[in-house]
Amino acid sequence: HGQKQQSSEDKPPGVDDDKKKATVIRKKLKDIKVLKEKQQNGDKLDKNQLKKIDMEKELTKELAALKLS
Repeated sequence: HGQKQQSSEDKPPGVDDDKKKATVIRKKLKDIKVLKEKQQNGDKLDKNQLKKIDMEKELTKELAALKLS
């Protein structure tokens, strides 16, 4: 009934969070790559898509930071 979920105790707290964040960032970077290819093929991108592309450098830095920690 009132059982607490036990996390694996061999990992320091936050490791799973970092993995999740890294996965999300990698997915976003993959999306950006696709958008850039579309742009190069002459497709017109909307504001949101262009905003995503602008975030690429920031996401790359964030991913690098996660790998270092």
